[in-house]
Amino acid sequence: MNTFNDIQLKQQIWAKQKGLTRETQFAGTEHETYLLANPHQNLFMPLSETNANLFGQKELKEMKELCSTSAICLNLFQYWQGKDIYLLLNALRLPSKKSSNYSMEDENPSTCPIKLKEKFQFDERKRIYPHPVTVDVFIHAGFDFIIETQFAAPYKSPHSNLAKWYIDQPSFWKELPHLFELAKEISSSNQRFYYLDVARLITEIIALKKTYEESDRYSNETIRRRFCLIYLWYDVLGEDGIKHKNEIEEFAKIAEKDFINFRQISIQKLITKLAKDFYKGNEAYCDYLIERYL
Repeated sequence: MNTFNDIQLKQQIWAKQKGLTRETQFAGTEHETYLLANPHQNLFMPLSETNANLFGQKELKEMKELCSTSAICLNLFQYWQGKDIYLLLNALRLPSKKSSNYSMEDENPSTCPIKLKEKFQFDERKRIYPHPVTVDVFIHAGFDFIIETQFAAPYKSPHSNLAKWYIDQPSFWKELPHLFELAKEISSSNQRFYYLDVARLITEIIALKKTYEESDRYSNETIRRRFCLIYLWYDVLGEDGIKHKNEIEEFAKIAEKDFINFRQISIQKLITKLAKDFYKGNEAYCDYLIERYL
């Protein structure tokens, strides 16, 4: 049994214990997938009206999968919208302007929001490319944190190569010489990274860098905005987990050479930290995450 099937089996056991009916797609093939009857059964809490408007029919269908990345992202982050995000930042091992004993009474939460499926353009006039990059999670808390979340997908099949179109855009690679060399390598044949979706991370970095350059150009503020890209991933025992982590570390070294603030943390470490330090007052949330994902 491969790693993806191991993860999927754990999710099947969870669903069975909860009495949830499961359906099967592509039964008997390497792409066999288990789904719940509806996406809401896959979530800790119902979708808020704001978040519900972010997901189309195709995405809601994906959210029915027991190993849905959208579902785990919602289960981890929707809970914190309107709550003390500095507890979450602490659990993510990220810096913030306030300590972990910060009270929501001190500040309007709308000034430090968590947004899901935030979009970033390659240029604000959409002359280069009209379609934006959509990131999983965006947190503004005096510093902008962008989170790329991956659950079981890295252990299922190789990722796509980077489209050559990106290589042919000189403006994309300003101040990114090392990532440009990597991009050229993986645009033709990606033999270097199997688990890590490097093409997606590179396109996110390009769009983010272009967005923040535009912001700096037209802003009157003396302090320039900065972003940090966090890779939140599901760790596994054995060779697959080791190789996945090695690929993350290899990419981090390349990004660092281009002065990109890139960090990584496993989903398991995040959940463990939340349960250890912030269980009180968040019992149902922590219990759900522990039972399902640890």
